[in-house]
Amino acid sequence: MKRFSAWLLSCFAFISLKAQQQQPDTLAPVATLEQCIQFALKHQPLIAQAQVDEQITEANIRSRLADWYPQIGGTYNLQHNFQRQTSFFNGAAVPVARVASPLPRGCPICGASRRR
Repeated sequence: MKRFSAWLLSCFAFISLKAQQQQPDTLAPVATLEQCIQFALKHQPLIAQAQVDEQITEANIRSRLADWYPQIGGTYNLQHNFQRQTSFFNGAAVPVARVASPLPRGCPICGASRRR
C-alpha cells in the first residue's frame, strides 16, 4: 500500500510540474526589429481585417467592371395555338380574330380623309 501511495504521489507531482511549465513564446527571446515587425503584422487583428476589406473591394471592382463587357442575351417563344385565342373585355370572353385581308384601294387608314 505504501508503494502504491508513493507511486500515486509521484504521478501527481509530475503532472503538477508539467502543468506549471510555461508555453514557449512564438517569438524568439532575442528577436530583431524586422522579426518583431513581421510578428506584429501577422498577429494584428486590425491588419487582418483591412486585408479582408481589401479583398472584398477588389471583388466589387471586378464585378462592376464586368458590367462593361459585351453581353449576349436571347429569348425564345413557341406557341401552339390549337384553340382560338380569347381575350376578356368587361368580364366577357371575346374571341381574337386573326384576319390577314388587305385594305381595299383608296380606303383611309386611321380615319384620315383624302384631300382633293
